[in-house]
Amino acid sequence: MKLFRRRAQEPELETDEPPKNIRISRPASAENDELAEGQGVHRERSERRARLVHRMKRAARIAAWCVFIAGLVTASITLGRSFEEFVRSSPSFAIRAIEIEGNTQLSDEEILAAAGLELGQNIFEFKGEEIEARLRQHPALRGVQVERILPSRFTIWVEEYRPIALLALDELYLLSREGIAYRPLADGEAADLPIISLAEPSELIEDRALRQRLLFEAASIIDAIDRHGGELLSELMEIHIRADHRFVLRFFDERMDVFLGRGDYPTKLERLRAILDELGTRSLRASRVHIDNEQRPERAIVRLKLSEAAR
Repeated sequence: MKLFRRRAQEPELETDEPPKNIRISRPASAENDELAEGQGVHRERSERRARLVHRMKRAARIAAWCVFIAGLVTASITLGRSFEEFVRSSPSFAIRAIEIEGNTQLSDEEILAAAGLELGQNIFEFKGEEIEARLRQHPALRGVQVERILPSRFTIWVEEYRPIALLALDELYLLSREGIAYRPLADGEAADLPIISLAEPSELIEDRALRQRLLFEAASIIDAIDRHGGELLSELMEIHIRADHRFVLRFFDERMDVFLGRGDYPTKLERLRAILDELGTRSLRASRVHIDNEQRPERAIVRLKLSEAAR
């Protein structure tokens, strides 16, 4: 029987390399990190796909709405044009009545001619603002208002200038309370109004600013006479504007000239009324009254008429 001698175990050499054919197990923490990293990448890709799908769906919805709105607008424009053609040609919208209110000097025919309206026209042919703009160009109209009442009626309200005097230039013009000479006096037209005459009519015609200022003052004098002079307005025959642009009043009954000068007309007319009352108590009449002293406005100079006995 052979005896086997056990070989002595050789000492293992120290080395950094792992032994061959030996499975190396990794730590559990590293495996968990890799697993979490893989899951994170997968989740990020899924989220990107979801966002992309969401954007595509949203873009599709927006495109669908744009197509829908474009179709709706196109249909609306088409229907609108068809409706416009219908209302502009339908006899149901022909003008059948035009009511005019407020006119006392101008006739209905004159106002209709200025407005450019006729019965039978389509009510949508003109806007109310266009008609008002045409009427405001008429010199005799101070204000206008136009209302369109569907389906077939217009109402026009007008405010005319009120004449208070006649301006004597190359012909007679009606003068308003605002000092506007708005139209010539028509042939055969009666007007029991005082006349405004001028020493230099050509100067007033050429200088528009001067004309407006003097005519406004002349209208102010008439208004002041009406307010403060009592019955003097019915006796007023003429307001004369001298070359120095001062005003002289001429009255019918007394054949009296009143030199007003310029400015503070209400006060001057009150003083004139007091002077005439004083002369009446003494049975005297004046041929001239000067209340135009600018240095001493409280001073008045009165030239008396001779009595029949003195003559």
